[in-house]
Amino acid sequence: MRMVMDPRCGRKTLHDHAEILTCLIVGYLAGRNSIRRCLKWRENHENYLKQHMELKNGIASPATVSRILGNIDEEMFCLAFIEWMTGILSTKGINIAIDGKALRGGMEKIKGRQAPYILNAIDTATELVIAQLPIAEKENEITAIPRLLELLNI
Repeated sequence: MRMVMDPRCGRKTLHDHAEILTCLIVGYLAGRNSIRRCLKWRENHENYLKQHMELKNGIASPATVSRILGNIDEEMFCLAFIEWMTGILSTKGINIAIDGKALRGGMEKIKGRQAPYILNAIDTATELVIAQLPIAEKENEITAIPRLLELLNI
């Protein structure tokens, strides 16, 4: 997560940017689906997390996390996440399922346009999404699959 640029000003940053993102991802993977719930999960598991991270200033506030997420470069985060997941999972010898989904919840925010689509690469053994790629409005899943596989370095 260190390759994702920190959008905050460098003068008054108390919490490590990469640690915040990592804890949000881990909280989300643990089934917490909001920033507050991810931070509460992090608080409940702080002793365990300190074995793997510094966490020198404790837990960031929901406002700090929201500011970071509101200004993050989505493409860099996506690439960092894919690199992280492919570092954890070896793509050699695994079966990968490719699946496209319409984000129907996004329709309320985008009136008069198509639902946004996302293409997922899923490790069939662990059922983990190892990569995602948004599909442009004028594009289809078939033309986006080679780009997704290129990101996975297969």
